[in-house]
Amino acid sequence: MKTRIVCPSKPLICAAALLTLAAVQDAFGAAYVVTTISDSGSGSLRQSLLDANALGGGTITFSATGTISLLSPLPENTTSVAIVGPGTNSLTVSGNGTNRVFTISSN
Repeated sequence: MKTRIVCPSKPLICAAALLTLAAVQDAFGAAYVVTTISDSGSGSLRQSLLDANALGGGTITFSATGTISLLSPLPENTTSVAIVGPGTNSLTVSGNGTNRVFTISSN
């Protein structure tokens, strides 16, 4: 994903915005995109969490919408991961009343 910032009349503000964007990207590492509402497999939330844990964290975003119905608990998050969803009107993660959805702990 590429971000384009255009600000021809305020070059100093533009430079500050670019530095902030670079710092945020470095702070959260790699980017993972959830492209399916399937419980597992390539492009799933589960796989994104596994990948983020294995590679030292990152940011998980969603291009998929609907309900992700979990067949088992998601893996515990063991790294610094930001999860940025499209909102409750577009995406739901359901444990179907039997599976925990997220385990969040502080270090």
